[in-house]
Amino acid sequence: MDSQADDGVFGLGSAVVRQLLAMGVAEAVIAAGARNLEVTVAASRAEHFRCWNHFEERCAGFFALGRARASGRPVAVVTTSGTAAAELLPAVIEAHYQGISLVAVTADRPAAFRGTGAPQAIEQQALFRPLCELV
Repeated sequence: MDSQADDGVFGLGSAVVRQLLAMGVAEAVIAAGARNLEVTVAASRAEHFRCWNHFEERCAGFFALGRARASGRPVAVVTTSGTAAAELLPAVIEAHYQGISLVAVTADRPAAFRGTGAPQAIEQQALFRPLCELV
């Protein structure tokens, strides 16, 4: 990834991908959407980083779980916000009980939208907390 070129437009996404690489994550399963665009673009441009695309979050979560199991390495699964993030819960539960490293990278709506009834604005900050280590 050309960090100077990407950081101007995709700074947050590039930072997330750098952190994933530092954690030993070399691939991501992406259910693309508007809120995770920066991470999606940065991941697709990163060297030594493999991306898999899925259009549905639950399937993406289980595919990522299978990749992590097969490779023995952590795999990221990237989604947008709200119920899209909630769709990862079954795969996160399986990963937890099987001792498999699955990294959930989810977008979120601005904090001001929480509790307002805005679309995709569920309370997701602690969604996976009982099942995983937060980074």
